[in-house]
Amino acid sequence: MVDGLTVWNVAEEGIAVPYSKHVALRNVRLLGSNRTHYAGIAGNSMTESVTVDGAEVRDFAVGIRVPGRGRNTVRNATLRNPVNIEISLLTHEGRQVQLENIAFEPADPGSGADVMMRSSKALYGDIGILFEPDRIELTDRHGRNRRLFFPFQHPAAVLFPQDGPGPETVRGLSAEEIHRRFGLAPGGVLAPKDATPLPRSNALAAAPAWPADSEQLDRSTAEASSHRGSWNEPKPFESDPIRLKHFVGAPPSTGSASAAQGWRVLNAAAEANPALVNVNKNPAKFMMRRGLLPLRIHPDDVPYGYRVHGTILEMVDDHLAIRQIEKEFHNLKVESDGFVRIAFTFTNLAEVAIPVEIALEVTDKAVRRGQNIDYYLQREYCGACGNDSFAEDALRFYTTGEIEPIEPIAGACDRLKDTRVVLPKPFLREAGHSYVAMLPQHAAASDNLDAPRRSPFLLCESGTELRDPHSVHDVIRREGRGRHSHWGEALYFSSSDGSDPNTNGKEYALVRRLGR
Repeated sequence: MVDGLTVWNVAEEGIAVPYSKHVALRNVRLLGSNRTHYAGIAGNSMTESVTVDGAEVRDFAVGIRVPGRGRNTVRNATLRNPVNIEISLLTHEGRQVQLENIAFEPADPGSGADVMMRSSKALYGDIGILFEPDRIELTDRHGRNRRLFFPFQHPAAVLFPQDGPGPETVRGLSAEEIHRRFGLAPGGVLAPKDATPLPRSNALAAAPAWPADSEQLDRSTAEASSHRGSWNEPKPFESDPIRLKHFVGAPPSTGSASAAQGWRVLNAAAEANPALVNVNKNPAKFMMRRGLLPLRIHPDDVPYGYRVHGTILEMVDDHLAIRQIEKEFHNLKVESDGFVRIAFTFTNLAEVAIPVEIALEVTDKAVRRGQNIDYYLQREYCGACGNDSFAEDALRFYTTGEIEPIEPIAGACDRLKDTRVVLPKPFLREAGHSYVAMLPQHAAASDNLDAPRRSPFLLCESGTELRDPHSVHDVIRREGRGRHSHWGEALYFSSSDGSDPNTNGKEYALVRRLGR
């Protein structure tokens, strides 16, 4: 529990609770300074069951991002942000959201939203999640209680365009037609036909009382899961565990391993609960984190063990499903050929076990990291560590099987000193923390719109690496702290401490990273 916290003038989240559940935030005051990107209170796809009781959240892009899992409550809050409450698609069945006694104050009159329902992306490409139970209620300051619905829960909404993904049998059908033919309702229940748009929102609102018609009854989490048995229970070493029960190797109702690939409705005509599942036979691939490449280990580090950290990649329709996986191994043994071998299995979306073997070359050319098995994720070692190019790397690896190792930034200014190019002063003050040095002779190697990470240069400040190349120019201006970008004929950069690089007595030089 967090009680009585005040946060102000922050450029990112006010309170971030990723990979957390059963969190209570009480009497918090969050005053932001960035209406472009960040939220006052936010988590990630694994955040579950958050209670916010008594909050003032102002001047963030989003006031509160409601988790996609568990029971979540926001009450007694005052919000003044371009978007005050953002409710994304659920990430686990049976999500509940209760909004009570909230004062919505528009940050910009005439624009923005009090409640924004976002449903553009299903987790891991899992469109089956659209039909899982999801209950969202709003009680205003006058005691009026309404249930909120996503736009796709309107009876007339078409969930799957005729030429888009999804089962052929439901493409082009309205939500009401899907429900009538197959017993499937988006969000577990259709919005009543008399539901009306909620002011300053894209949500639909209706009285929460349920009609007697059995077609409109909620399904409990247990009921919604009963026909699927124990498919895809979380594995202990997956960092993003979720019950991926909408993916199967072959439909359980047929038991046929030769069933056609794609989305299909199961149990549509049976008494058991219907489900939308994907028969997914696309190959699953395992991609190591770039910071762990090449696959080496220093002889002195063998006693400390090794952490395998990678990504499971599978193509679902035209969407690349991405899941993180990590596991530590100890009691490593160096084999006679000079390698350490590590074997394990991971499960694909259809819960088929796939073996992996990793061979680590034992060599003194490897990074000497000691007990720090997380070195490959730390800015001191590798800067952004591949996080800024992760989506592109994953798609390239899935398509070609190729991925480049991240050259360690730590020690680069000394290790690559033979390539040093000293930047002559004075530097032009551009804006904020940003200064400019002209480099017309290196324009051919610079970043541009087609190759935003092409430049091989890294900036050194009096022999110390500045660890954020390829930074966005507006972030350099706003944040500084050594961020830099080689773009066109110029280097946009900032000093590490916010001082003027013309007068701080420090030397600024570029080094060229190997193989680039």
